[in-house]
Amino acid sequence: MILRTLRTVYGQLSQAIQGLERRVRQAVQQDEAAERLQTIPSVGLVSALTLVAAVNDIQRFTSAKRLTSYCGIVPTVRASAERQEQGPITREGRSEVRAVRRRILWRAAQIQKHARSHTLTGLSCWLAVC
Repeated sequence: MILRTLRTVYGQLSQAIQGLERRVRQAVQQDEAAERLQTIPSVGLVSALTLVAAVNDIQRFTSAKRLTSYCGIVPTVRASAERQEQGPITREGRSEVRAVRRRILWRAAQIQKHARSHTLTGLSCWLAVC
């Protein structure tokens, strides 16, 4: 009885997930910026849509510096009259952008590791992993 119920619930959840994945794919296909972001190795459907949703209209940023500051992916700066030190990225800005950045960097590191172990380089490495 319990196993049958679990199978039913599993089937329903699988169908719901497949429906959501279809909707995400459709959303990416309808957004030119999200499609372009996906051409970057390690950027998938969810990462692309997250970045597009967080940034919204990129034209509102007058420089890359303002965009990175808004996203919270700039280093902390400690400065005095004599010296200036940079630390880790700030914890301010859009947390979802920082989370996507971590996922992309982690995936890129996996690709690099795979390349070293299989003596592949550049695009051939990326295609081999994907």
